[in-house]
Amino acid sequence: MLGRTLMGLSFALLLLGCEGPTQSKIPPQTWQGIRVAVETRPTPVRAGMNEIWVIFNDQRRRPVSDLLVELSVSGENKAPVQAIQDGLSGVYRRAVYISEPATQQLQIHLRRGENRGLLTFPLIVDAAAPEPVSGP
Repeated sequence: MLGRTLMGLSFALLLLGCEGPTQSKIPPQTWQGIRVAVETRPTPVRAGMNEIWVIFNDQRRRPVSDLLVELSVSGENKAPVQAIQDGLSGVYRRAVYISEPATQQLQIHLRRGENRGLLTFPLIVDAAAPEPVSGP
């Protein structure tokens, strides 16, 4: 009985020890009434290949899936690469190479019908900085 208790306690401590550093949250932006949020794998971004998830929701929090989304990273001098649409969930994903996460920015090239746009997101966010408030 004591062995099981110690094993359970050891497992709980192991899980607590696996907790990573505080995750940085990239603030969302708005484009044509669409909320654009970015998530990265790993979080925070590291030098090398990183998976980027771009999530699109309308004002009623429904997924937006009629976009053409391309990603590029500032300073890489590479053409934007098209993100892969994950069904009709409003999620677009792609792995991109990032050499200097502290100084580079993620550029999201958007197309919806005839409308085109470019959003720029920081890759590293200061956890102490307040999250910006988006306008109407």
